[in-house]
Amino acid sequence: MSHLLVISEAITNILKHAQEGKMSIVSTDSMIHVVVEDNGPGFPLELLPNTKLLSR
Repeated sequence: MSHLLVISEAITNILKHAQEGKMSIVSTDSMIHVVVEDNGPGFPLELLPNTKLLSR
């Protein structure tokens, strides 16, 4: 279930904060790779250690 939350949040962030974005899902025999890209404004990298994912 936590994997679905992360994917859902990534999609929501693209829709809310980016002018455009894309998501690719690639499945292999043992893994699923999800790649999310956008051109949103981002945030300063020095804030990254203070961020965390929270379920709502």
